[in-house]
Amino acid sequence: MTNFKQIIAFIKKLKPALPEKENEIERAIENLRLLIYSASENAITISDDHLLTVMECKGLIEKGSLPAAKEAEFWSAYRAIAEEVQPITMSSIRANFELHQGGVSLLARIFNPGSP
Repeated sequence: MTNFKQIIAFIKKLKPALPEKENEIERAIENLRLLIYSASENAITISDDHLLTVMECKGLIEKGSLPAAKEAEFWSAYRAIAEEVQPITMSSIRANFELHQGGVSLLARIFNPGSP
């Protein structure tokens, strides 16, 4: 029982590997940026139409206005890109990001309590 309490206490102290954005669209754009980057590194093709939709929506958000129809297109493109880049996922990117930033994965921290 003590080990379980220690694990819960440890998990509560963890910080997210990537900074949180102010709203869900900004977080989604950051996620897409990382997915697209990873897909490019792995020679995975992403539809030009999906990329264009994301870039247009990013520009509209930066200008402070994203009409509902464009937001719907954005979420459809997000879903399609997520399918196109499989087996890459945000979870795998976050795990790799943390490791490349000198961090230690959650499993390594749980099973090796002396690690940072």
